[in-house]
Amino acid sequence: LKDDDLEGLLQLASDYEALSRDPQPIISALIDAAIAYPQSKEIVGTLERLGYKLVDGKWLSAAEQELMNNSVHQKELREGLVTVGMLASEVRKSQGIPSTMTRIATKGELREIWSYGKTGTRGGFAIYFRKGQLDAEAKVIAINDIRTK
Repeated sequence: LKDDDLEGLLQLASDYEALSRDPQPIISALIDAAIAYPQSKEIVGTLERLGYKLVDGKWLSAAEQELMNNSVHQKELREGLVTVGMLASEVRKSQGIPSTMTRIATKGELREIWSYGKTGTRGGFAIYFRKGQLDAEAKVIAINDIRTK
């Protein structure tokens, strides 16, 4: 497909939806197309039919919309920010899957470090989580930039 082949992209989305159990690759392509061609009613309509909604300039799935509506960190999630106190599920919805993940288990708690971006490059960051025995989910306890020396 060429970047400007909107009709082909829509046909591919339809075929992919019918044949695949994992629609994420085609949804990503549709979102990219909707950003590039926001005037395309067909692409916008297809995303909306699949349960996506444009919120503050970002296409969100129904699950992401629900999380944002129920989260105390609604503003941060909309803006793609991470703050101390956020739950691991909120960070994953906001930032996606980390580049690397490290777990450290001790008696009574689990600590995790999620890294985003390439280690040793500017712009990367690490998020530190803690989950105690009584916690349902890990929470952010610190956020650090990853920088080269």
